[in-house]
Amino acid sequence: MLLALRCLGVLTLLAAIVPARGAAPDTAAEPALIPRAMQPIALEHGRFTGAGGAALLASAAAAQFVLIGEEHGFAEPADVTRALVEALRPQGRRYLIAEIGPLAAADIERLARAGDRDAWSDLYRRAPFSVPFFWFIEDIAMAEAAVDGAADDVPLIWGIDQEFMLSPSLHFAALRERAADADTRAFVDALDAADRAAFRTLTETRDPAAAALTLAGAPPFAELRARFAGDPDALARIEALADSHAIYALFHAGRGFDNNLERARLMKRLLRERLQATSEGPGAARLIGKFGANHVQRGHTPMGILDIGTFLAELAAWNGNTSFHLLVLPVGGARNQVLPFTGPEAAAVPVSCTDLGAYAPLCAAAGEVRGWQYVDLAALRPRRSALARQDPALAELVLGFDAVLFVGGAQPATMVPGNLAALNETADRSPAAEQPEL
Repeated sequence: MLLALRCLGVLTLLAAIVPARGAAPDTAAEPALIPRAMQPIALEHGRFTGAGGAALLASAAAAQFVLIGEEHGFAEPADVTRALVEALRPQGRRYLIAEIGPLAAADIERLARAGDRDAWSDLYRRAPFSVPFFWFIEDIAMAEAAVDGAADDVPLIWGIDQEFMLSPSLHFAALRERAADADTRAFVDALDAADRAAFRTLTETRDPAAAALTLAGAPPFAELRARFAGDPDALARIEALADSHAIYALFHAGRGFDNNLERARLMKRLLRERLQATSEGPGAARLIGKFGANHVQRGHTPMGILDIGTFLAELAAWNGNTSFHLLVLPVGGARNQVLPFTGPEAAAVPVSCTDLGAYAPLCAAAGEVRGWQYVDLAALRPRRSALARQDPALAELVLGFDAVLFVGGAQPATMVPGNLAALNETADRSPAAEQPEL
């Protein structure tokens, strides 16, 4: 989750590439290798067109697992994922996996099936910024496409991540409904009030360390477990919060590597459990997912870990299938970086190659990009030693992703009105709103 991690100050680790032993040496670096491989692609009325569109669809259709890596805050990755969901629907069921918690995913699927856009705003008014990145209209449309026309007997939207650090109010509301007595309801209400106070402090100070209880201080999990003993659904929610708190606490303690490692382990466990529970089984169930690019990259990621990209690539190979890893990369344009610790003014932050961290080498290699351009990176792997001389990190990215879709002049994602309203209302009630230094 590059946007959130960058806002929180995580140090991105850039990996190096060693040319494969025995590979025939190239005589010179080829700075134009990426531009020469570009194929035009467009998304018109929800359908891919151009030579790049045909190549993208062929690769996605052949894969058991389709993974889209994004930089958060842009409209295009969700638009691309939605178009792929619709294009692949004739093949049969594909589950949508997302960078959210499993409990939040149930709420997202319920709203997506209902098709009431006003209900999304209501959700974020009650629990601001609780479910990333379904606070963007484009991601909502993606979720709606994933469940369109499907029977409601099987969950199609899977959350395989931790519950987000700003989500406790969503979960406390669910626990309150399940409380067996007034005293337990009052206990949960007190936790919810503390969480909302933390959110106000966060918006006032713009300090993520002041965030929800899952980050800044542990809720009394033992007492919650005791009060909801015998209620499996409530206990599952409490355990999900406890898992999330433990992962966030590692970051809060300055242990960024361990934070990412434990998060990846959680994602793999949740993904394995969901695959095993399907009627198709892990060998036949088909997935499509959109995540921060570092999660879906093959090999050691910029965070220094083996994430779900490697997990699913190996699982597909074990099954005798393939996975397809697509990076949707902005080349210029602007992103929506609105969060409680950035403020509404971050709705359209200009972006250049240097802002893309570990993915900047691909952006730089592309040069000037007009419109959308597609590059089959897998086809360039035999020339990776030439790419390594241009930039070692560039050659590693060619191994980590099968293709890249360059988006010239990328557009910021569109925030759900209810989220902005909640943020503005909190600011209006805050004495700090009158302090210009914020």
